[in-house]
Amino acid sequence: AGPPDEALADDLERRPLRVTHRARLLPLRREGDGSTLRLRPVEALLPGATYTLALAAWAPDATGEPLGRAVLWPLRVATEAAGSPAMQAWPADGTSDVPPERPWFAVRFDDLVVLAEPDALRLERLPDEVAVPVRLRRVDCPSVGWPEGWCWRLETRETLRRGTRYAIALGAGAFDRFGEPLEPTRSGFATRAEATATNPPRPLPLPCALDELAIDAGCLLVQDRHAELRVRLDGPARLRWEVGEHQAQRLAPRGEAHLRLEGLRPGRRYEGVLRAVGLAEQVTELPTTFETPADLPTLAIVEVRADPRGPEPAQEYVELVNFGPVTQSCLADAPAERGDCVEADVRLAPGAHLLLVPEGFDPDDPIDAAPPPGVQLVRLDGALGRGGLSNRGEPLFLRDGRGRRLSAAPSLPAPGPGVCLVRVGEAFRSGDPAHFAPDPAGGCTPGGPPVTGAGP
Repeated sequence: AGPPDEALADDLERRPLRVTHRARLLPLRREGDGSTLRLRPVEALLPGATYTLALAAWAPDATGEPLGRAVLWPLRVATEAAGSPAMQAWPADGTSDVPPERPWFAVRFDDLVVLAEPDALRLERLPDEVAVPVRLRRVDCPSVGWPEGWCWRLETRETLRRGTRYAIALGAGAFDRFGEPLEPTRSGFATRAEATATNPPRPLPLPCALDELAIDAGCLLVQDRHAELRVRLDGPARLRWEVGEHQAQRLAPRGEAHLRLEGLRPGRRYEGVLRAVGLAEQVTELPTTFETPADLPTLAIVEVRADPRGPEPAQEYVELVNFGPVTQSCLADAPAERGDCVEADVRLAPGAHLLLVPEGFDPDDPIDAAPPPGVQLVRLDGALGRGGLSNRGEPLFLRDGRGRRLSAAPSLPAPGPGVCLVRVGEAFRSGDPAHFAPDPAGGCTPGGPPVTGAGP
């Protein structure tokens, strides 16, 4: 589970696999004929999630000799049914008030698409489906604003009509990577009816969380090694956030986007700019200046039991792991609230775990998985969050005593009674849903790493 990284690649060079990486293993059914290996996940993969298919350096060939070099392939699960690559367009489907003078349009697919006919991808004027002359060329998705995928750019040869509906159409002659024809697809938009001036994108007020900074560009969350920016503009825009050598880009069809910068250094001052490009290619630049903290405690949410088999909310817990001293931490289930705080000093040995539990938590309850007797419990007044953890899912925010965010967990529904959501990978600060998954063994492992049941 999770994307490949240098630590995993290094670990796959020699036996045994470290505990942190064993925790990421997913059970597979394997079958092959000597030259072909077919792998089938025991459970369905999460739509849109990233996984890593890895071949360890110690894997033997037909003669029993180890391969000698680890190989890792990143896999991104499609968000649509297999054989039907999802199509996105820019401007997005349903966009109105598009400038007729707009010189180009773009399309992205989440898997390989082969265009075997010249008009398999084209621009049409509706309702008569009259083709508009365009120049079609393959481009890198980041040049448009999508971080990945298969992208084409359609450059118009004429000014479009005002107050008219158009569509980017995928028709006959388009095939997936297996040679199967794709279903016809359209993404429509409407051009502006009046000849009015086009203003550059303008930021709109955005409520910021307790641990975010309110700046002109939006709400800025700064941590020791990454920063996140939430943006709300008054119209569609292509966004590029540049801070030194770091950059992130997104398309904001509704003017809203979430951008993230990785690889920052603790205790450094950074100056950057958010560049927003509107549909008429008009540009707004907004400065972003911030300083990363040098002393942010390395405390992370690694497991959540929101739906125990036993009594709720008493048997719920949030598991943390830490490799530094912590004097105070707070758990909240709303971005603007301080939440429940640990008032007493808490110290954890490197790699140690603790459980944040309600006052009525019974560690010896026989119905649910019990923590080992040596795992520290920190009891909070009443229930966790506002009346307990919702089985339908709610975000969790872990902050230190100064209100700085240490870690988070996403608003994902509980997988089932007695089954925990666990962190996959080592992005301990992140609350992105891609970094959490149901416990691979279908249970909970309070106080320790999840057990996958898969081989090394």
